[in-house]
Formats: sequence, C-alpha cells, structure tokens
Amino acid sequence: MFYDFQCTSCKNVFEKEKSIKDDSNENCPKCGKESLRIISGGIGILGAASGRKEFGCPPAAAAACPTAHQCGGGCCH
Repeated sequence: MFYDFQCTSCKNVFEKEKSIKDDSNENCPKCGKESLRIISGGIGILGAASGRKEFGCPPAAAAACPTAHQCGGGCCH
C-alpha cells in the first residue's frame, strides 16, 4: 500500500510504499529528519485511468507543491 508522510522538520510531504503491517515512520528524502504517516479521512478505489503513476504525486503532496497545476493539473516534480 502507498502511504503519505509529512516531515516533522521541513514539512515536506512524500509518498512511500509499505506493508500494511509496517507502522514504522520514515526519514524525509529532502532533509533526513523523521517523518510521520499522514492519516487520511477515508479510502477510495482508483480506476485504471486515475492511477498514482499517471499523476505523479499523492493529492496531499500535489496540494502542497508550489508548482502544482502548471503542467495540466498534477504536481510537477
């Protein structure tokens, strides 16, 4: 499963694939500090046309991205 994490130091939001049984935190890929899993409000089912690879970033990261929506609606990094 994919989970969203947010860095406790620089507030970077990133996505990481982990086992559903793995509840450990991750280190931020930008600054190396501890990041906490973001608890989402629900679960959704994605169709083939709306897969994660097509958009590049999870919704939380795209919303926080300063360059979001400059390349057709998704996160540009």
